[in-house]
Amino acid sequence: LKNERIINIGSRGYSTFSSKRYTYRFTEFTLQFINYQNKPVIGEEILTLLASGDSLIKKTDSYGKAKFYLPIKESFDVRTKYNLIKKFEIPDKGYQSVAFDFRYQGQSTKEYEDAVIQNKLAMIEYAKQNRIRDSIQRYNDSIQSTKSTMVIFFASDREFKHLGEISVFDGSKKGKLLGTVNSVWSCHSGPSEENAEVKFKKMKGSYTYYAVSTQGYEWEGSYNIKGGGWERVILEIEEGKKMLD
Repeated sequence: LKNERIINIGSRGYSTFSSKRYTYRFTEFTLQFINYQNKPVIGEEILTLLASGDSLIKKTDSYGKAKFYLPIKESFDVRTKYNLIKKFEIPDKGYQSVAFDFRYQGQSTKEYEDAVIQNKLAMIEYAKQNRIRDSIQRYNDSIQSTKSTMVIFFASDREFKHLGEISVFDGSKKGKLLGTVNSVWSCHSGPSEENAEVKFKKMKGSYTYYAVSTQGYEWEGSYNIKGGGWERVILEIEEGKKMLD
């Protein structure tokens, strides 16, 4: 933006003139930041971007002012630190000087920094509450895991198809007999604890089972126990596999 050129003016009478002038017209563009107490806002950073790609950065002085010299015919954007001012329209009508008063609701640097601090404190408090909640949940889970779970086995089929009495074993066909199922339920809710034919208690862990009917159908599967409450294991009649002779 340094735009200087020596212009020599020829002799006029008994005098010789040598002068310097700008080869382009410039406008003196001044921003002044005043808060609602009519006090200057000092140290606000302002960025001016010219259409040519040049940029200027100024900070407001002790009077809250930042002064720029810009080519009057070149378009430019003015950006404040907090993006408060969107656009300036400065008409070129040959004025010696022109002033505009823009009013907007904004934040001073201190207000902005205070807001950032409060936001950080809120995030810290939020993280703290999350840790407390997670700690309580882990404690409750640990207590729950020490309790036994009532496991209920039952058979289910929409058409009440019956494949004979079903024997349920713990682990594999060589495991402990847990009980026998004779009833078939058409829903997945199954029997109540009082009416369950096969029921037993297990502690937290992963388990497998094997079941076989008197008509030669078998089932295998697994279930997980987290502790407390009930766990219902459904023997789907249609999923029973016919044993090979």
